[in-house]
Amino acid sequence: GVNPQVQLLATSTDGLTTWQKRPEPVMSAPPTGLELVGPPDFRDPFVWRDGEGWLMVIGTGLKDVGGAVLLYRSADLRTW
Repeated sequence: GVNPQVQLLATSTDGLTTWQKRPEPVMSAPPTGLELVGPPDFRDPFVWRDGEGWLMVIGTGLKDVGGAVLLYRSADLRTW
């Protein structure tokens, strides 16, 4: 999602033809304690299965560092 940047979830049960969007974000904000640049970049997620769980990377920018990637883990794609 944009304005603000959040991470949303949509699922499909018919072979990826139609999608059902979850009404609330699975991640509503970047992690606290980081000094992000711009309007805080927290975007372009990429998700993949890792064994029994899931991994997700999200692009961001850190003040005085530059581009960065945040790594998250989840067992159910809803709690990160």
